[in-house]
Amino acid sequence: MSDQLNAMEWQTLQQQFHDYERMSLVLKIVSGATSFYFAQTNVINAVAFALFFWGLDAIWKTFQLRIGDRLMVLESGECSGMNLHTHWQRNRPGAIGLLQGYAISALRPTIMMPHALLVALLIGLSF
Repeated sequence: MSDQLNAMEWQTLQQQFHDYERMSLVLKIVSGATSFYFAQTNVINAVAFALFFWGLDAIWKTFQLRIGDRLMVLESGECSGMNLHTHWQRNRPGAIGLLQGYAISALRPTIMMPHALLVALLIGLSF
């Protein structure tokens, strides 16, 4: 029974992990489209939108990393399935830890590069 629960949880979380990746790509596309739309009238607003989406993407990817951590625990066989929230609650950092996690995610190359390039491009367009 425990192996069955682990398999069910793993399949569900693996699908969600990939869904988060797709949504991150959508956030990047929306960020670019929104920012370039606003850049036509006000570059400051365009940069603000780009920074907003950068932060949103960092939070989104942090959620994905938490799912990835849980997948690693399931794959190691160190737990029984169907206790995602219990595992999260037991390992949850405080408010400062959560904010640090978001900041670390924002600086990961796969998150930072597209957003930082967009911000740099928007600033360059203002000159």
